[in-house]
Amino acid sequence: MPEHKDVIVIGAGVMGCSIAYHLGRRGISTCIVDRESIAARASGKAWAVFTYAPAMFAYESCVMTPSGGLASVPFDTSLTVPGESVEHWLYLHSASYDRMPELAIELRERGGIDIEYCETPSTNLVTQQEFEQAGGPQELLRPLRRVGGVECDWIDAEALREQFPSLNPDSVGGITYPAGQVEPYRFTPAMAHAAEKLDAEIVRGEVVGFATKGDRITGVRLASGNELRANAVVLAMGPWMGQGTALLGCEIGCRSVITECLRAEMPGELPLHTLGAGDYWILPKKNGEVILAKYGANDFVERSNFDASLTEEVKLEIVEGVARILPTLEDAKIVEQRGDLLAMAPTPPYQKPVMGRLPDWQNGYIASRFGGDGVCMSPAVGELMAELVETGKVPLRARRMFERLAPVPLSGRIRLVPALASSRCRVQETPGVRCAASRDRGRTRARQGRGHNHPLRCRSGWPRHIRRARPEPGARDRCSQTTVGSYTAAQDAGCSTKRRGPRTTKESMSSGCRRGP
Repeated sequence: MPEHKDVIVIGAGVMGCSIAYHLGRRGISTCIVDRESIAARASGKAWAVFTYAPAMFAYESCVMTPSGGLASVPFDTSLTVPGESVEHWLYLHSASYDRMPELAIELRERGGIDIEYCETPSTNLVTQQEFEQAGGPQELLRPLRRVGGVECDWIDAEALREQFPSLNPDSVGGITYPAGQVEPYRFTPAMAHAAEKLDAEIVRGEVVGFATKGDRITGVRLASGNELRANAVVLAMGPWMGQGTALLGCEIGCRSVITECLRAEMPGELPLHTLGAGDYWILPKKNGEVILAKYGANDFVERSNFDASLTEEVKLEIVEGVARILPTLEDAKIVEQRGDLLAMAPTPPYQKPVMGRLPDWQNGYIASRFGGDGVCMSPAVGELMAELVETGKVPLRARRMFERLAPVPLSGRIRLVPALASSRCRVQETPGVRCAASRDRGRTRARQGRGHNHPLRCRSGWPRHIRRARPEPGARDRCSQTTVGSYTAAQDAGCSTKRRGPRTTKESMSSGCRRGP
């Protein structure tokens, strides 16, 4: 069994391996625990397409439908619940998309595995009826370009048929935008292998419990009877996150659904150009294979019993749907029907990730419920979660997103300060007036064991150009607010609190933990 590690990551899917790899890049040793093997479930059977984030957001409010032209329906299941939108976690898509070219090089250099990354155009096909109802290509592009900064354009049928001669004559063109892709069963093992080079270990075993001390998790118990020790624990368990959080007494809602797709081989190689019409998609891969799939709000089939069996009905439906787009696919050889369970937000099942610190646990973290977009969000999730675990603080560039995706409800005794400006001493123009909390910081430390520093104050004292101010009315002692999700409202208010999070790298070294390179 591995020696004491800094962090235990439960789950060897794409999220768990990404978090372990990005922790390793920060010099933090990890142990990845899974009851099966790396990418054994959905991560190894995904489409592995990196969606162009601006187009995804634009299509969310106005997309093309097979029979009704432009309609105000959700691009995916994110909007099935009022108030939820991919806008709230769009950073995960955009940051991952931008990071992929560099990450592909890193993984090849560190782990020696080519993840088969490439950029490809992705086109949503338009029928003659949709074209006429919209009023032409400019009207079709208008909702996308309204977002601003979107790399999209109109491609006519003639240009498409130069690449796909058998394209259905009903298609008069389409809206095309950039996309990226990797090979999923290469991508996840590549991150795991690179993490091993950075002092990570992979253990096969089923987690049946946790060792705890106060509000800290000290270890993970396996069905074999072994116990792994670490300074922090990250749950990246996908659809099984509910079971994992229940063992810690803080069960977080999750619904298990299944999606299916086909892997096919063509007599001749298709160009690297993704085609979609309605819910049906044709995704040529860099290795010459083709992914045939159906993806829509009604295609998520709930499997509360964790049954991952595939159905012949879905297989036939996919074949018929993609053959209407590209009739030559009738000659394709179906190599594999694959699919697995995905984690979605509960009732009704919709896509809303959950990220941050587990409620009531100082060194417990979670990253799950990414639905069918886990692969395309994994680079950003791994980087952000690694930064959160190492520092105990939410990265400022993603603070709002963490607020939205916090694994605890923002109500009751757990209170989230909505903005920095509303929870700190307001700077005024009155010179010489000292902040009351700063004036009495000595008594505050004695009374509470912590001080209060204005966010604009330097450690060496107040800068001359900063005017000191009285606290805003009603701004009681905000240093006593409790932990919310993955950071404290007291930290948000600029309070210098005693750190209670996971030990830093230096502390781990002093406790005898072997460090990686």
